[in-house]
Amino acid sequence: MEANSSPSLLASNADGNLMRHNGQVLPMPLGDPHLSIDYEGSFTAPYVILDTDYENFSCIYSCVEFNYGYYADFAFIFSRSPSLSDQYLRRCEAAFKEIGVDVSRFAKTVQGSNCPYDTQKSL
Repeated sequence: MEANSSPSLLASNADGNLMRHNGQVLPMPLGDPHLSIDYEGSFTAPYVILDTDYENFSCIYSCVEFNYGYYADFAFIFSRSPSLSDQYLRRCEAAFKEIGVDVSRFAKTVQGSNCPYDTQKSL
């Protein structure tokens, strides 16, 4: 993806409702496994790619300072399909544990026939 591109994210939240977000993905310097994500109505956040196979999954971590010394961290497992093999989940769990993320706090995002995957492919 090129700098200053404008992706649109259509995703389901934990209760299955669809959400649309428009934003920018900004690459970091060559060799740095990071992206900067800026979605409208939100703050710019660094995405650190902890592990990926470039075809099936990515394990992403973000930690942001806001309000003068308060921090919020986020961890994501991105998949190119509605389900993800246990081997990839285990790789992400290991990557998150290695940096001290408590994976017991994770919640699985609802996937399945209620997600308009064909629509998402055309975004």
